[in-house]
Amino acid sequence: MPGNVPLARTSSRLSGAGSPDALHDARRDWFWLWDLYYVLVCSVVSLLVVHAARTPSDAILTCGCILALLAWYALVGRPAILAGDQGSRGVVFVIGLVLILGLAVWVVPMSAYLLFVACPMAFMALPLVWALVAVVVLNAIPVAAAQLQSSDGARAPLSTAALALGFTVLAGTYLDRTIRTNHERARLIAELQERRQEVERLSREAGAAAERARLAGEIHDTLAQGFASVVTLTQAALGAMDREPQRAQEHLDLVLRTARENLTEARALVAGRSPAALEDGTLSDAIDRLVDGLSAATGSTVGWETSGSARTLPLPVEVLLLRTAQEAMTNIRRHAGARHVQVRLRYDESSVTLVVADDGRGFDETADDRRGYGLEGMAARATQLGADLTIRSSRGAGTSVTLEVPA
Repeated sequence: MPGNVPLARTSSRLSGAGSPDALHDARRDWFWLWDLYYVLVCSVVSLLVVHAARTPSDAILTCGCILALLAWYALVGRPAILAGDQGSRGVVFVIGLVLILGLAVWVVPMSAYLLFVACPMAFMALPLVWALVAVVVLNAIPVAAAQLQSSDGARAPLSTAALALGFTVLAGTYLDRTIRTNHERARLIAELQERRQEVERLSREAGAAAERARLAGEIHDTLAQGFASVVTLTQAALGAMDREPQRAQEHLDLVLRTARENLTEARALVAGRSPAALEDGTLSDAIDRLVDGLSAATGSTVGWETSGSARTLPLPVEVLLLRTAQEAMTNIRRHAGARHVQVRLRYDESSVTLVVADDGRGFDETADDRRGYGLEGMAARATQLGADLTIRSSRGAGTSVTLEVPA
């Protein structure tokens, strides 16, 4: 008799990120369909047995076997299948299945139609190799019963059983491989979801780190430099208070202006706006104010010139040029001790070039003191926009900072 193809395939060999639990829950969700199919087949076969039985006692005995199959499935088979136990419990269940079905077929051959439920249960309860063995045994039961009871017509059930067995084995093997593939796919999907969550976490961490670096650079280029200027100017004012009151007053006025600018920059930073120096005017105006502040703070002669056709630049480019000028002039004020400084801004057709040069102390480009946060931040900003930053310096010969930005 033909056995039905497996409706489900439980695999205890699954591993991976949560896939066994997901598959187990999915199996429980639809398993009531198999329960319904099992009960319907047993009910239909019971009706066939009642009409085909030679005597009432045969009908009663065979129907009792069918009820036993129902009870055996409910108490042993179903829990084992849902638990994915293809070991001892599955083996015990299939052995009982073979014995009960054999008795039913021996009494009433028509009950061989129970193979429609028995074969799928074998595939669900056992690993593939053992399930194939069990299916061969199950399909051999009607043939053996027919040959033992009577030799007449034995070829017909033999040929039918051979065809049914071939179909069941092929269909069961194919579906077993298909469902294994689906299980593996489910495992890979679960792993992919885990990897995606990991990528999202790393992206968030990288974004947070980048934002911290950006804020650190903004604070260094604005607030930290402004506070450094305030400290330097205040010290200069205190030193000139008795000897040069007018000079001290100029320093204090510059302290007040720098503090106000710092407050404006802090508000712009909190609000996430563009630098306050660029909101109040053009890039040239902002650099002009930096030049005035450097001259007032150091007493150096600061030359400032622009060339080319000035034009509006993208905001990131203007911010890069402004921050580079700020950092270069801050370094001059704090470290260079320069007497002359030259600042140039040149507009070309495809780029803008900023040059800040001084005749101060300079530094050794190969020494560690070149790797300060300011110079590193300057280089990082330039790299982000594909700009070319060149810093040339030697001790006692001053420093030159050149930034060329495509624009």
